[in-house]
Amino acid sequence: MDKLRNLTPLQLQTSVKKCIEAYKLAVDFLVSELPFASNAYLPYNLQLTLLVEFFMICPHPSIHQRDTLKKWFWHTSFSAFFRASNYTLLRGALVQVREFANNKVNVLEIDKNINYQNFVNDTFSLNKASSKSFILLLAKHCPKSILDGSSIDIYKALSIKNQYEFHHIFPKNFLKQLGTYKTQPKQYSC
Repeated sequence: MDKLRNLTPLQLQTSVKKCIEAYKLAVDFLVSELPFASNAYLPYNLQLTLLVEFFMICPHPSIHQRDTLKKWFWHTSFSAFFRASNYTLLRGALVQVREFANNKVNVLEIDKNINYQNFVNDTFSLNKASSKSFILLLAKHCPKSILDGSSIDIYKALSIKNQYEFHHIFPKNFLKQLGTYKTQPKQYSC
């Protein structure tokens, strides 16, 4: 923050424009490379922050960098990497993203494994990062309508977060028949 105070108005204006362009590139990356239709499905806000930082440094990434960013996004989403973020974790992630953007490192290391058992057994709720990750994973695989087999327009289906539509993923009556419907229906957000 102190560095900003020493900038001239022209320097500040230039920095703001560069940040806006980086933000647009980050959003474009999410929409074109991942099944994003709404920021409501972003598992962690820090993912967008770090993508903006990357695109501020590297507005024209290589194919390798784009592929690495996609892997990084999915790994940080499913491992809950940013769930309990602290200064040390954030600082390390920022340094790593900057080094990656400047081609000083070839990979983005994530020192947290994906715990598949926790993910599978987690309760579904639209305000949870794990549920948002699950929705994006389903959307990535080009879902089809069970009625007629036609492709589902994920951008239309996910453009507005609608908690009432997710009963199709976890239908209450079906879950009750299986004996898996919990006594707290809000855990399924249906």
